[in-house]
Amino acid sequence: MKNSKESIRITITDIDDLDKVFKALDIFFRKILMHYADKNKGKEIEKFVLTISAYFGILLKELGYDEGTKDE
Repeated sequence: MKNSKESIRITITDIDDLDKVFKALDIFFRKILMHYADKNKGKEIEKFVLTISAYFGILLKELGYDEGTKDE
């Protein structure tokens, strides 16, 4: 049986509309997670989630978010 490769492409039709951006990202992340879940690849799911979490953590720091700062 030959290994088939899957691909995913998302299109955000209006990047200024955050609802459309969030929806496209939701579809993207769900598709990736379901792909690995269907193949029973728990370690890959864990790695994906941890990597994405770290990425967003770095973005928050770059944007000036400080965990010690309370929201006003």
